[in-house]
Amino acid sequence: DGSKVLEGDKNFTYDQTTPSKEWDILHNLNKKPSVTVTDSADTVVEGNIVINDGVRLLIKFNAPFTGTAILN
Repeated sequence: DGSKVLEGDKNFTYDQTTPSKEWDILHNLNKKPSVTVTDSADTVVEGNIVINDGVRLLIKFNAPFTGTAILN
């Protein structure tokens, strides 16, 4: 019938375990994902995405901190 089974959307979770103002994330998702960053207190933090070429992100922040980035 020509129908295809579609794969689920790719996602990636990155943990920044040492405080940093720049997070360099190699995700290899082969797409430009949306990004949500939370700090260690689970507060959403906004940063400046400098590189987003489909396999790597560089996010710059005003102050160093630890947390998690979820890429969808």
